[in-house]
Amino acid sequence: MSQPLIGDESYYAIGGIFDNFKFAIQETFGHPIGWLLINNLFFEIFGHTHHVAHLVAIFTNSALMSILYFCLRRSFSSHFQILFLMSLIALNEYFVLFSHISHPVIAMSLSGIISLLFLNTGRYRLFAFWLLVSLAIRESALVFVIAAILTVPNLKTCIASLPGLLFLGICYFWHFLIEGSLLLNSQAKTVYQNEGSMHVMDLSHAFEYFYNNYLSNQTNLFLLIFSTLATLFFQKKLYKNKFFQQMITIFIIHGGFFAFYLDTALRNTFLNMLSLYIISFMCLRCFSIKFKKSAYLIGTAIAFSAIHGGAQYFDSLNNNKLHSEHLKSLSIKLSQIMKNSPGSEVLSTNPLTDYFELPYMGYVEEPLRVRWHGGVKGLTKLKLTKFIVVPENWLDNFATRELKEHVKLNNYLKIYTEDRGGRLSSIYIKE
Repeated sequence: MSQPLIGDESYYAIGGIFDNFKFAIQETFGHPIGWLLINNLFFEIFGHTHHVAHLVAIFTNSALMSILYFCLRRSFSSHFQILFLMSLIALNEYFVLFSHISHPVIAMSLSGIISLLFLNTGRYRLFAFWLLVSLAIRESALVFVIAAILTVPNLKTCIASLPGLLFLGICYFWHFLIEGSLLLNSQAKTVYQNEGSMHVMDLSHAFEYFYNNYLSNQTNLFLLIFSTLATLFFQKKLYKNKFFQQMITIFIIHGGFFAFYLDTALRNTFLNMLSLYIISFMCLRCFSIKFKKSAYLIGTAIAFSAIHGGAQYFDSLNNNKLHSEHLKSLSIKLSQIMKNSPGSEVLSTNPLTDYFELPYMGYVEEPLRVRWHGGVKGLTKLKLTKFIVVPENWLDNFATRELKEHVKLNNYLKIYTEDRGGRLSSIYIKE
């Protein structure tokens, strides 16, 4: 709760959108505004701070996990297998690292799964509501619409899908009117201009994606092998199950898309892992009917494997804490230095500029005057720029490389280096 916000939370946790919806649309980079709406409802009540942003994430994800559990209990009587599934989700790497972080992917994924469970029991209004929630949070939820229509192809399914699709369409259209584009934000355009490639289909990347997410992870490899063999053995029974069909659809479409999408962010794997966990759950359920004792042994073995793997992720949690402490100390020092130079500005790159400029992220008490460098048309308009902050060894992109080159060519003087947890960041001053 006390950890400052990091990375993309700078725009996932913005406030004041009820006063300025145009600003909200601009800050989402074309994504739907549902997650911002949820956050801002809490901000209106409790205030706009990093503590509240973490509270929103923890409360929302915990509530959705509870709802998912009760929905599974209504649909499946096998208590052991449900606990097995919930354990796998709770020990997933992304869930461990980001369930308390203001990121929308977990909420979108869980809401979508809940919507399909209601669809399969014929409760179309609840399906429509939870699908709307999922689509309002993230456009990746379109895969739930595809899975729903393919497995329950009737007019009621199509009508129930319309509210969510309409909300998503309004967000896209509004963003297009304001920005003149859909999802391609300014930084993505800059990457394309500077590095000449972006989000291109690449077969080698697909193999790397598959290896990193399945073959190199002991638990996921075990699940993949078990699910494949069990599916072949129980194919007649499994293929008749709508929920199983939906998870296979999501696994293929979502996983296939991100296998060729040149963005290796961990968030892009969560829904695919969730569908694999549910496929394994369905297989274990079929397996337990014929081989009850063996099913318990398999489930227990996979659970212990997940626990062993999950323990490593808690080390990553500590690394995140050290990283935020590094940034907090750096921000405090920069604030102290800049107090002696009123009117001057600091040049840096994202996400550091957000940390220095946005008090709600938890790093500074008052916003500093910053200039963001994203590589757009080089380094220009630096008349007021007296300080430059460079992430020395923990952020390597085109903007950081240009900053390092700039301080060398223009004889900037290094006046402070923050060294914590193996991370180095330096403050330079113009001589």
